[in-house]
Amino acid sequence: MQLHEILNELRTYRGTFPRYAVKQAIEEREAITPALLEALEYGANNIEELCEDTTAYLHIYALYLLAQFREKKAYPVIVDFFYQTGDKQEMPEQATGDIITEDLCRILASVCYGDITLIQQLIENPEINEWTRSAALDALVVLVVEDVLPREEVIRYLEELFSGKLDKEPDDSKIWTYLARTSYYLCAIELKPYIEQAYKDDRVETFFISLKNINRAFEEGVEATMARLHKRGVYTFINDTIAEMESWACFKKTQKRSLLTPPKFDKTVQPKASGFAGGQSSGSSKSSRKNRSKKKKKKK
Repeated sequence: MQLHEILNELRTYRGTFPRYAVKQAIEEREAITPALLEALEYGANNIEELCEDTTAYLHIYALYLLAQFREKKAYPVIVDFFYQTGDKQEMPEQATGDIITEDLCRILASVCYGDITLIQQLIENPEINEWTRSAALDALVVLVVEDVLPREEVIRYLEELFSGKLDKEPDDSKIWTYLARTSYYLCAIELKPYIEQAYKDDRVETFFISLKNINRAFEEGVEATMARLHKRGVYTFINDTIAEMESWACFKKTQKRSLLTPPKFDKTVQPKASGFAGGQSSGSSKSSRKNRSKKKKKKK
């Protein structure tokens, strides 16, 4: 296939997964990368247009392909795409569906090469979509699991968040809950006083993660907790776009409903945040692109 033919196949949702076109895109990595970057740049600057045209799909393929390519130039472009504030705060979620809760953390980690500066900007800005901020925190977990960042470095950054960087958060902010969850995943026993204070101040939603669960992880110890995290196999880089996307529900031949009439949020779809200890799914209720079939349940 010629480059323009590949892009035409990927530009629009057609009801079935364009396996051959994606395979060709991977083989033509060098040639197609500029076009994929351009698609995300355009999307970042015209996010309203993507939200209105629910058949537009090139930006979706671009996220996964550039992550698989480990394309460093994609890092600031992807962050810009999701760095929407004000009236546009919810639009990245509308334009990408449950990618935010499922794989954005893995996508960010795949292209940042250990530079978390832009990820930190997503985490620390209270005007950013809450699920994007959660994914940015999860990206730090991916980087630890993939041995890109030492656990101790991430713990130091979490301490900065606990000890002042998040003090101006609005009362209804869920970032403290995500911060507690990240501390649980990494067994941040070094931060126990901060965590206990956050619960005492009623900043953490115990419905999603309880202090009891966090303390249980602390009792198990860092080594055992990290071993369990590695075993889950959830927090990894994006390595195979075809394997990641091919099984999505919207590409099944039996799928009668198109993206022109997107389904409402279904709690049977398990987003990554379902890894909360003792909690339930925190998937977005406003996703306009429900991409996936049920994934296998993620074990703690």
